[in-house]
Amino acid sequence: MRVALLFVIPLAAVLGQATREPAGHTSVTVKPNADNLPFAVLNVPPGPLTLRGVRLKKLVMDAYGMPGFQVMEGPAWISTERWDFRLQVEPVIMPTEQYRKVLLKSLEDCFRLRAHRETKVVPIYELTVAGTGANLRDDPSLDARGPLIKDDVGSIHLRNSPPEEFARRLSVHLGRPVFDRTGTTGLFSISLDWKPEPGEDGGPDAAGLPPGTPTHIPKTGGQPILQAIQAQLGLRLIPRRGPVDVIVIDEAQKPQAQ
Repeated sequence: MRVALLFVIPLAAVLGQATREPAGHTSVTVKPNADNLPFAVLNVPPGPLTLRGVRLKKLVMDAYGMPGFQVMEGPAWISTERWDFRLQVEPVIMPTEQYRKVLLKSLEDCFRLRAHRETKVVPIYELTVAGTGANLRDDPSLDARGPLIKDDVGSIHLRNSPPEEFARRLSVHLGRPVFDRTGTTGLFSISLDWKPEPGEDGGPDAAGLPPGTPTHIPKTGGQPILQAIQAQLGLRLIPRRGPVDVIVIDEAQKPQAQ
């Protein structure tokens, strides 16, 4: 069975950057999901933000702008039970950080969510330049078409993007933080294709799904990701342990029927 993995929503692209006034009105509806679809269905503004079949962990990920492997602890049901979540705010256009605050307040009210930030030492990767030198195509100025991001299982293709964005994309695929240590600045076209192994599609944890959820791995040829990065881009991923900001869920309660 193929499971569609829903990653962190780029809310700025959805909601724009027009106003910084506080939300004047917020309406939230939450109820248990009953359609049993294997994926979440998303509708975005204009109009209410509606997620059908979403898990609380995914909502927490969006509220904090964190991948799932940086959202820790909490009751087991936050990754298993599915909800139909509808959030309507006035005005509908607001900066990303403001919208995340509204979403977090809604989760605190509806799910009695209590969470805090802390720093933990966890497995990480450092993205460095290999001995052969980096093989990145320089984009000396921003393309009139703007940045391009094509991110799929076994491939990442970027245009007009800094190495930090490539590292961030890699972190979702590998299920652990990746830090850019290339010392390279500027905008580049970066393309990487590899033969994905289980867990290199973002995995269920990165998407806020229960551990062991089956995900679709296409049957493709090519090299494993660690080899492909060096062969295609002249870069290396070095495994280490390091401090990472995480969200720790202290408490969450299932909402009352509405």
